[in-house]
Amino acid sequence: MKILFLKGIEKVQTDINKNIEENVKKFNPDNEIVQWKKNDLSSTLLTILNQYEMSHKQMGNPSFKVTKAFTDYENKLQENKDIMVKENPYYRQYLLGKMSPDFQKYAQANSTGKTDITTSELFTEYLKKNQKDLSQTAKDYLLAFVMAQSDIHPGSPEKTVEKIKKIIDTDIKDATIKEDLKKIQFAINGFKIGEQAPEASLIKADGKSYSLSSNKGKPYMMMFYASWNPYIGEASIPVLKEVVNFYKSKMNFVFVNVDDTKDQFVKTSNSLLKGIAGTNAYGEGGLNSDIAKKYGVYGFKLPCFIVVDKDGKIASKPFFNLGDPELVTVLDKQTGLSAPKVNPNVQLQPGSGMDPAAAGQQAPQQQANPQPAQTK
Repeated sequence: MKILFLKGIEKVQTDINKNIEENVKKFNPDNEIVQWKKNDLSSTLLTILNQYEMSHKQMGNPSFKVTKAFTDYENKLQENKDIMVKENPYYRQYLLGKMSPDFQKYAQANSTGKTDITTSELFTEYLKKNQKDLSQTAKDYLLAFVMAQSDIHPGSPEKTVEKIKKIIDTDIKDATIKEDLKKIQFAINGFKIGEQAPEASLIKADGKSYSLSSNKGKPYMMMFYASWNPYIGEASIPVLKEVVNFYKSKMNFVFVNVDDTKDQFVKTSNSLLKGIAGTNAYGEGGLNSDIAKKYGVYGFKLPCFIVVDKDGKIASKPFFNLGDPELVTVLDKQTGLSAPKVNPNVQLQPGSGMDPAAAGQQAPQQQANPQPAQTK
C-alpha cells in the first residue's frame, strides 16, 4: 500500500513536470517563474505526503511509520527548502503540519497553570529547544506565520500586544520580516496607549489647513471614513449622532475623510455628517495620505474610531464599532460623563468594516496548534 501510494505521487510529479516543460517550450517564461512553479508543486506534494502519514496515525495506528523510500522522497522534494520557505506559504504550512503533533505535546506540558501565555511565546520556546537543526530563516518565517495567525488580531489585550512586540524585537532576526510584522501589528492594534498622537496634514472643505493639536486641552475622538465604505450611512451614522450628542459638551469630534479626491470628501461630508457637531477634515491622497500612513488606516479598517486625551496622547486602541462597551468606557473616562448602560448586543452596528469575526479573529491565546486551517 505504501509503495503504491509513493509510486502514484511520483507519477503525479513526473506528469506535471512534463507539462511544465512543455509550457516552457511554448511560452518561454523566465527561469524564476519556472523554478517557482516546480517548488510550488513540491510543496503541494509534501503536504499530501504529510496528510497521508497523519491520517494513518489518526486512524488508530499511532505507531505507524513511513518507509525509508518515503522519507528519502520527502527530503528530495525539499532540496530547495531555503527558497521554498521564503516564497511558498504551502511549504510553511507543510513544516508546521509536520511539527504540529510534537508542538501540541510541548505546549500541553509547558502551559499548565499559565493562563496568560500566548501561542507565540510557546512556539518561540519550542523552536529554540526542539528545532535546533532548523535554519534561522525557516524559524523566522514560521514564527511570523504563527504570530500573524494566533496573536495579532483586533481582540488582543494590551499585555499580549506588548509580548508580541518583544518577540518581534528579540527573536525575529530577518530585518524585512521584522519590519513587516511591526507594520501588521500596528495596522491591527494601533498605538500604545499614552503615546503622543502624531500631527498630520489635513485640510478642511474651504481649503484651509487643520491641525489636530488645536484640540489640545480637550479630549477628542477621530473617525476615519470614506464614501465607498458599505453600511456607513445606515449603520455608523445613526449611532454616531447619539454618541456626539451625548459627549459633545466635554469632548471634540474630528471626522477624517480618506476618499480619493477633495471633491468627493466635500460631497460625502455634506451628505453624511450634516448637522453632526465636529470638524470635517480631509487627508489629501485618501488611503495614501499622510494621516492614513501615520495612523495605520487601511480600507479594511473603515470606519475606525480613535480617542485622544486632553494632552494630545492616544487614549484608546482603534475601535471599529461605536457600540463596543470598551469604547464607551474610554469615552466616559475622558469626559467624566456616564453613558446609559444597555445590552451591548443592541448597540452592535452591522457591517462594520472590521467586525472581529469577519476579520478572522482567533480563538483565545491558549490554543496550542501552530498549524493554520488548510486552504480549500
